[in-house]
Amino acid sequence: MSVALISAALHLATAKAGIPDRYAGKLVTFHPKGFKQKVVALTFDDGPDPKITPKVLDTLKKFNAKATFFVIGRNVVTYPKMLERIQSEGHEIGNHSYTHPSKPPEAKGEWEVRQTQNAIDKVIGSGLKLYRPPYGITNNASTRAAKRMGYVVVNWTNDTNDWKKGVDVYKTGTADMRPGEILLMHATSGKERTAAALPKIMEAFVKKGYRFVTMTEMLSLYDEFEKSMPKGSTTTGDQGFGSKPKSRTKPKVRKAKPKPNSNPDTTPGPRPVGASSSSSAGAKKPPPQN
Repeated sequence: MSVALISAALHLATAKAGIPDRYAGKLVTFHPKGFKQKVVALTFDDGPDPKITPKVLDTLKKFNAKATFFVIGRNVVTYPKMLERIQSEGHEIGNHSYTHPSKPPEAKGEWEVRQTQNAIDKVIGSGLKLYRPPYGITNNASTRAAKRMGYVVVNWTNDTNDWKKGVDVYKTGTADMRPGEILLMHATSGKERTAAALPKIMEAFVKKGYRFVTMTEMLSLYDEFEKSMPKGSTTTGDQGFGSKPKSRTKPKVRKAKPKPNSNPDTTPGPRPVGASSSSSAGAKKPPPQN
């Protein structure tokens, strides 16, 4: 049996099995400690988009790979045909909020999640309970609502930083290749570099012996691994699973002592909207909205 047929069979079996119950209402930030299977989940945020999403889909098809797309509700309403294509080609679709807010009011948190799910369901039928918080922020109203509603809140283990200007997406996408990787990319307007780098990123993983999986399959593999380990040797919950990935934050810079004649009441300005707090695993500063 060919590798393509084996991969397709595994994907179909996993999709039928669904998301393991242990992850419902939990935050997935990194893989279980000791996980050794050479699999990587390619995840794409912010679509669907009529320009970049098709290029990403074409590349995935060439590699016979399946990925997970975390879509924005208002984009689903605008480009329903593109969502249909994502599903028809065997990829998974997750919820990425309706308006991509960093700090929605508490009263609007559930609306962001539910409105997006309604938009998805209207186009393709019942969708998966996978949620990725905008900017990776895990302590806001929408994320709390998603967890209450039983969604698996999925962040990432490696951010390609394709939302930053001047970044070499290939280098960041292949800098931390480890078993169980969840790779963050974007498939929306302005991300031409991502579409261009994706074939090379995928080739690099293939050469290292990796297989591409959806988030549902990744969670199922995590679950099988957790069940095989002695009780208490792995951790399930909001702190993720086992060994945390290497930080991609900027190195700490020592604050200079204020000069004697400086104003002691001067304090740093507010953080950029959507910037993560230290407790928001995987969070990133928001890129300019296109």
